[in-house]
Amino acid sequence: MSDQKNNFDEDISGPIELSYRRYLVKVCVVAVLPVLIAFGIHDFIIGRYLVGFILLSSTVILVSLFFYFRQPQLKSRGNIVYEFSFTALFILFGFYIVYSIGFEGDLSRIPWAFVFPVIVFFALGAFRALLWVIIFLIALITTDFFFAANEQIVLDALKLRFYISFLLVIIASFFFERLKKKYQMELIENQQTFKESEKKYRIAYEQLNLAMKERQRAENALRESEERFREMAELMPQTIFETDVSGKLSFANRKAFDSFGYSQEDFARGINSLDLLIPKERQRAAENITKIVAGEEIGLNEYTAMKKDGSHFPIMIHSAPIVRNGESLGLRGFIIDITDRKKTEEERLRLETQFHQAQKMETIGTLAGGIAHDFNNLMTTILGNTSLILFDIDNTHPHYTPLKNIERQINRGADLTTQLLGYARKGKYYVKPVNLNQIVEESAAAFGRTRKEITIGCELADDLMAVEADQGQIQQVLLNLFVNAADAMPAGGKLVLKTSNVTHNDIKSKEYHPVPGGYIRLTVSDTGIGMDEKVRQRIFDPFFSTKETGKGTGLGLASVYGIIKNHNGYIEVQSQKGHGSQFSIFLPGSVKQVQTTTESAPEIIKGSGTILIVDDEEMVLDVGGRVLKKLGYTVLESNNGRNAVELYKKLQDKINLVVLDIVMPEMGGAEVYDRLKEINPQVKVLLSSGYSIDDQAREIMERGCDDFIQKPFSMKAMSDKISGILSKEEPD
Repeated sequence: MSDQKNNFDEDISGPIELSYRRYLVKVCVVAVLPVLIAFGIHDFIIGRYLVGFILLSSTVILVSLFFYFRQPQLKSRGNIVYEFSFTALFILFGFYIVYSIGFEGDLSRIPWAFVFPVIVFFALGAFRALLWVIIFLIALITTDFFFAANEQIVLDALKLRFYISFLLVIIASFFFERLKKKYQMELIENQQTFKESEKKYRIAYEQLNLAMKERQRAENALRESEERFREMAELMPQTIFETDVSGKLSFANRKAFDSFGYSQEDFARGINSLDLLIPKERQRAAENITKIVAGEEIGLNEYTAMKKDGSHFPIMIHSAPIVRNGESLGLRGFIIDITDRKKTEEERLRLETQFHQAQKMETIGTLAGGIAHDFNNLMTTILGNTSLILFDIDNTHPHYTPLKNIERQINRGADLTTQLLGYARKGKYYVKPVNLNQIVEESAAAFGRTRKEITIGCELADDLMAVEADQGQIQQVLLNLFVNAADAMPAGGKLVLKTSNVTHNDIKSKEYHPVPGGYIRLTVSDTGIGMDEKVRQRIFDPFFSTKETGKGTGLGLASVYGIIKNHNGYIEVQSQKGHGSQFSIFLPGSVKQVQTTTESAPEIIKGSGTILIVDDEEMVLDVGGRVLKKLGYTVLESNNGRNAVELYKKLQDKINLVVLDIVMPEMGGAEVYDRLKEINPQVKVLLSSGYSIDDQAREIMERGCDDFIQKPFSMKAMSDKISGILSKEEPD
């Protein structure tokens, strides 16, 4: 409260004080300024330069104050210019009087001495002015008695009367200033009382006016709120509704009519909110309504809604009680159609299932690839030793036939591992542009000669694009599909093969997101027994078979899936129990020219030179070395990569070829190859692996490696590869 009063005092006294100061300046300009100018000029004329300078300086200060106070934006309090200007003016004026009367003894200037305290009291206030006047009086008396121009100090009657009169003027001025201050404070208090009373009346009036406006505003707000609610409800993309205590709809927005199929006439006749749900969920909804009316928060609830035509769709409802004066009048809430969300959830579940299936296939593929790799290493030892024995005997030897049987069984085992590697997507050997129509025709003709009871029809496109693929692997895919179709038609039937140019838009399966571009579609259809959905979901799993035990490996379709995926292709299956099956294969098309192949010579080709064979499997290293020696080569052996690099560094001038295994501990085949190329950029290398050409082998081949041979290899296969590499001309 005191702070408010102080602020109010400042608001009142500030302008009054400013008015006094302006008035004082004006009086001084009108009454004093002409005298100052006249006396100043006179003093300059008679040679009193110091006094003249003081009077003219006072004139300048007074004129400056006059113009300064004429500014309209002048602050009412705390004006430092006023304080310093009047201080300087009083110092100069006081010095002028003391000098004239006290030092020079000029009694004609006594009237100026009486003007001095009047102006000081009016300008500075009672107590500050009293201090100034006392200092002035002391200075005047001191100067008069000790520094007067007249050496004989005489306190005559005139001076005595002057000092007595001067004291009376000081006293009168002091009390006059105090009286002025008192009346000024009374004026301020009266103004404050008046303003407070005015403020109270104004507040009371404003409160009354505000209360009347508030009541009117409340009535308008209620009316506008109801209108706004209905307008907003009509704009909402969800269903907004209100019901009475009986459950009858009392309000529904436009979305409600669009979603549930009812008309305004139906609404006018009356619609119960529970009729918007399917019958089996109405009891649960009624129980939830009872909880909501009782004040319980149950959040969003999912139901199945029923339209007027009887169709269903999933919804979520949230509602709250309508309460007026503590009484529940019904419910208000919203309904969200979650059909799209349900579809999204189903799509997410489908993608998760697809992802888990891909993970499972990848895991099984990794396992199958590892098994095939190790099995190929074992068969390399068996096949190598068999080839060595067969090389030294002819067909009349008693062991010739058993050894040839062993060789045939190893080749069958190699076919099994090829299927495993195909499933593991590590069975793609040599990729080149091929004519798919030619492969289909040749494979169909060969298969047709073995299954006379099956009619094979071909509908092949004339303008078919080339396919960048491993021809042997594509032949294996066709053979596996033909065998699968034949097994589904034990009493005979029809097998139809079709090819055509398509695009990624023709791949309809939701399991894939194909890369945009052109594709070749190969369709294999049969009229067999077909399969149900449960079997269809598992046909590409390795070792899964519907055949009797011993009649199938369960790897045929698994290898088809792996090979097609390894060729960046896609496969779709359509089948129905008793209505046959259709396999659609999509392979990326190529604009490259189709390449032809040449058959290798049937005999084993011997040679000469030094060959370094590198393999971490001792049995493979042993049989490989003996095979190479039998072919006429000098053999150096190494069971690890580091030793092979050191050995080649020492004997590089003598070594004509390096047979290099890819998968080895510590230093793998890729690193060994790079080290050999650093030693001799022209080094000849034949890669060897229990895997087929996978990503790692293909990368080495692209870096300049000469050729690749897959385990298990026969003596003839090894002789063909080595002779082919060594017969190449050396680059210039």
